[in-house]
Amino acid sequence: MGSDPDRYEFVCPSCREDVVVDSMVQAELLGRGCLFCRADVAETDFGPVD
Repeated sequence: MGSDPDRYEFVCPSCREDVVVDSMVQAELLGRGCLFCRADVAETDFGPVD
């Protein structure tokens, strides 16, 4: 089993919420910030899904 290349684990650097998102949601988070606390989000806040 490998990770899905279109799914990412997102961990907010501010509120530490942890969710799995697809590439469309990733783009929205990068543009608008965390959906929980509105903190700025960076590419480094996303990782592969185990």
